[in-house]
Amino acid sequence: MKYYYYIVSAEQRRDFKEEDYKIFLAKLAESVYLNNVTLYAFTFLPPRFHLLLEAPEMKVDRFMQHLNVSFAMALKLTRHHKGPLFSGKYLAYPFTNKNLLLPFSQYIHLLHQAENPNLGWKYSWSSLPGYLSEAEKESFINYDRLLTETGGRDGYRRRLREMAKTVNPKEGIENLLAKIERFVPKAAKRGEKKRLKPKRILAVVAEAFGVKQEEILNPNRKGKIRGVAAEFLLKFCGLTQNEIGRILGNIGYSAVSHLRYRMREKMKNDKRLAKTFEEIERKLTALSK
Repeated sequence: MKYYYYIVSAEQRRDFKEEDYKIFLAKLAESVYLNNVTLYAFTFLPPRFHLLLEAPEMKVDRFMQHLNVSFAMALKLTRHHKGPLFSGKYLAYPFTNKNLLLPFSQYIHLLHQAENPNLGWKYSWSSLPGYLSEAEKESFINYDRLLTETGGRDGYRRRLREMAKTVNPKEGIENLLAKIERFVPKAAKRGEKKRLKPKRILAVVAEAFGVKQEEILNPNRKGKIRGVAAEFLLKFCGLTQNEIGRILGNIGYSAVSHLRYRMREKMKNDKRLAKTFEEIERKLTALSK
């Protein structure tokens, strides 16, 4: 079993009405029950929603697919919605450290106040009301685990208010994601003798594609080469996606994720790109020994 933090963005900032929020809650509950996942926290804050859940890896993809498709189809029927509702692939962050569940849930529950302080504490379109009041519980959310950890609803509320005074929830989530990303490459690369310097990675990638390093670092240039560079900076330098983003022109961790994802998707049908990728990987592997 793994824990997952998801961010799913709408294709554009649509005019969501109260009926749409209710449909989302119904489809979220349906998806949880049908796929037998454990949902700890969520917030629907257009144009995106955030989820914190626990599930076997094979079930979590089915859960997300069912939620996205069923919600989009319901909007199509009720509001004559046309075209894709969500933009591209959702961002998924798996982790195994159970100690991250509580801070993730609290940052998720503070996001609506960061967007609009006038929304108050009982934002209806999130799991927060059930954490603050027994009467507001939803049957498809598992509250007990995190409430036990904080000593009940009063403890959860107290910790949430303390956190709200000191931390921006968006920055808090980025810091947690950085911890996840740091753990994965280190655990996977214990046998490596040394890390490579970012400049060495960029030099090898630039040489392989016949471009200047400045082109790779330019945030206005989108494409496969920057995606390849991001992939190998993560693998051979042990950097987080936040750190890689700063190298690649001060872009965010989500932009780095998109670069890597688009590059890998393109590589499935681009044999030349796949061959160059393999050649770079062999060279960097040799350099890291």
